[in-house]
Amino acid sequence: ITLGRAYSSQGFDPRLHSLPDNVSIAWCGDHRGDNQGISEQLNDIYKSISYGHNLLCWEIGGYNFPAPKKNDLINSVKIGSLLPIMSNGGRNGGLTNHLPWFHDNETTLIYKKFVDLHYNLMPFFYSETINYGKKNLLNNNILSDNSYYIAKTIVVFNNFNSENTFKCNFDTNFFWINILNDDIINSSSINFKSDLYNISAYIKSGSIIPFYNFYNNKDTISFKIYPYSRNAKEFILPLNYEDKNCKVSVDYNTINGFINVSSNCNKILKIKIKSKLEPKFSQNLTNWSYDHNSKWITIISKS
Repeated sequence: ITLGRAYSSQGFDPRLHSLPDNVSIAWCGDHRGDNQGISEQLNDIYKSISYGHNLLCWEIGGYNFPAPKKNDLINSVKIGSLLPIMSNGGRNGGLTNHLPWFHDNETTLIYKKFVDLHYNLMPFFYSETINYGKKNLLNNNILSDNSYYIAKTIVVFNNFNSENTFKCNFDTNFFWINILNDDIINSSSINFKSDLYNISAYIKSGSIIPFYNFYNNKDTISFKIYPYSRNAKEFILPLNYEDKNCKVSVDYNTINGFINVSSNCNKILKIKIKSKLEPKFSQNLTNWSYDHNSKWITIISKS
């Protein structure tokens, strides 16, 4: 089965509708479009994760009344951007309230921002889905309510019940990097003020994130590396409909300062490494740069 309903709290028979082994993509849709519907669908998502569902699909709410207003639509797309699959549509406002430009230009810009974030993470979701299979791609975060991990790499906190500040608790064995602006969190908790433009999601130090820029050359494979101690991973990435999957291995060691990247495909590799220190030298590289403001080393090389 390609798409099936996971856990659902709706109706008179709240239950798990499909087992993880029997369905490829699990979805928790058909909710109200307002804040109540967002909260109910989020609870169904967390419950589905606890049952072992990984490839979860977030649906922009509004199949049932009321249709989403501006803030509801923005909050909904923010949640969907950080789940493997996001869908939008429905009988109740599918050609009106579900469309960002139905509301105003600000809604369209914010909606686009988080759709771009979702596109950026597509190679990450793709590769980690292959690595994890149907086991433990998503895990609820026991340190905070309304929170989950993606591939033990990104932690997401969702709280859209009000405009109030809410608390985010972190695993103190690592530091954490804001997924939107690269701010570093090096404490056990923060108080996060939710607004339309931001989302509380953080990348674990040491992570290697393959990403895709919708506006860049399709022949470029990009990675972001947040060095911490040592890490080595192999990624299986989509290329296009004509090519097979591409395997890329990334291995770095902060003690000796080396990074090794290898690939089986004839593509351009773009590696971005977060580094407070400017590199002293480079070996066998001609196309690299260091941004003193953002602290990113950027290396571009053929595979």
